[in-house]
Amino acid sequence: IAPYPEGPAMSLLTAIAGAKTYRNGTLLRVDRLAIYVVRNGALIRIPNLQTLRAYGNRRVLEVSRSSLLP
Repeated sequence: IAPYPEGPAMSLLTAIAGAKTYRNGTLLRVDRLAIYVVRNGALIRIPNLQTLRAYGNRRVLEVSRSSLLP
């Protein structure tokens, strides 16, 4: 599996139209690689452990990349 490219936030509305949506603040680990936070319908990559710690003990949901694509 190739690493995820850096770039603008991916729109959840575009990425998972008709699929499960997630609330603002939800933490998602995609394919056991990067961790993202849902913010205003977009996935924002958590860049480092220090940033992740700022979310406290919030649960991280494991999701597959394929579940985020139409």
